[in-house]
Amino acid sequence: MVVLALSAVLTLTIARAFVHATEMERAFAISRESEAQAREFEESIRTLIESASLSRSAATLESFFMAGAVSLGGDGITSDSLTFTAVKRPMDAVIGSGLDFETINERFGPPGGIEEVSLSLTPVGNPGERSGLFLRTQMPADSEPSQGGYERLLLEGVQSLRFEFFDGASWVGAWDTTTQTTPRLPAAVKMYYTTSDQPEVERVITVRVPASDATIDNPVTIGGGA
Repeated sequence: MVVLALSAVLTLTIARAFVHATEMERAFAISRESEAQAREFEESIRTLIESASLSRSAATLESFFMAGAVSLGGDGITSDSLTFTAVKRPMDAVIGSGLDFETINERFGPPGGIEEVSLSLTPVGNPGERSGLFLRTQMPADSEPSQGGYERLLLEGVQSLRFEFFDGASWVGAWDTTTQTTPRLPAAVKMYYTTSDQPEVERVITVRVPASDATIDNPVTIGGGA
């Protein structure tokens, strides 16, 4: 009887340990998947912002870099959305297709050039029951930065979003090239966001803008000339 009792206790202990280990492994798997998704998302944000570009002509309205605080809503201090133009290179598959320009343009759309990009929690179209960070792209770019193009949910569950911009001297919360005498890009952009699964954790992505000429010795004056 004693041996049977000890065997029962040992079996129960092993069973509980196995269940606990299984639950821990499941939790770790979910955590790893979540982190992998976050890394993929953040890399896509970096790629988008790194492609920001402005036309060399100040009179070209189709080229811009605007934060939500000054152009698309917001409190004028904290930017909760970002819309800018970016250089889009042709896909290698399109380049190597051997098709003429007119056929490529007809089948695939414009193969390269200036594209509008918007990042916002507020979609331009009807999102239905979807919520999170929406990405809108439009090519060719036009002078309507808050409408048109193709929109998709980039990451579901994003609850808050804000941007900051480095002007060469300090971080600022607003940017609008349409008010600058000479339109210029920020030297870097920070994007802060929280998600529904970790609302207490604000993640930050810092992205250098390669096309910017802003430096400590040559900062940008927001709203005016450089």
